[in-house]
Amino acid sequence: MTRVPYILLLGLLLLGCDDRAASRPKAAPPPPAVIEHAGTIDGRVMFSGKAPELPPISLTGDAHCQKLHPQGLTDESVVVADDGAVANVLVYLKDAPRWDGGGRPAALLDQIGCQYVPHVVAVQINQPLRVKSSDSILHNVHILATVNPAENLSETGPGEQTIHFASAEIMHVRCDVHPWMKAIIGVFDSPYYAVTGADGKFEIRNVPPGTYTLAAWHERFGEQTQKITVGPDGTVTAKFAYAP
Repeated sequence: MTRVPYILLLGLLLLGCDDRAASRPKAAPPPPAVIEHAGTIDGRVMFSGKAPELPPISLTGDAHCQKLHPQGLTDESVVVADDGAVANVLVYLKDAPRWDGGGRPAALLDQIGCQYVPHVVAVQINQPLRVKSSDSILHNVHILATVNPAENLSETGPGEQTIHFASAEIMHVRCDVHPWMKAIIGVFDSPYYAVTGADGKFEIRNVPPGTYTLAAWHERFGEQTQKITVGPDGTVTAKFAYAP
């Protein structure tokens, strides 16, 4: 019988224990400290016409959460201001140079009062994401990834865990204990992204001059794209408009 060398056998076993290793993308080099004649992209995301009106989310079934929100919670999957400004939209460059975000400060997804805060969080590949619970009750953070390894983190009380994502992907998050708790994590392979605020505005700074595809992604309204050209030391203003 042929004997397999011990070192070779050990290596085969280790590879067999994690078949994702070969599929993980190699970390891209970090961006240069200074980009010569960088530009800025700013703009606003609006909704034209009458925006959908979603009823408050009932918290029936959990006395603790119901006591905190007796009138229910606002469904943050559609947040449109009176003037039509759309919040919680991911705006990003689809074809920017791929850079690693491992050196960036950690982003935060918290659980406060039986809801995720913020509703939409964005990170760069390999950037730390602190997944925290500020509540004293049981939650879990079920990240429905398809490109990255799926995560299902249990948090029995106040505390936090830190996770990283190696591939670009927009993922839905839910709490299986409290089904109304939902969030979005956007992972990008460059630093050129933003999340619109309550005023629908966004700003992406330090962009190398060039022509790009700018995308706006909303969990209910979908994705829109447009071509933009960023000039040296220039500012490009882009507008997106969703409609019923």
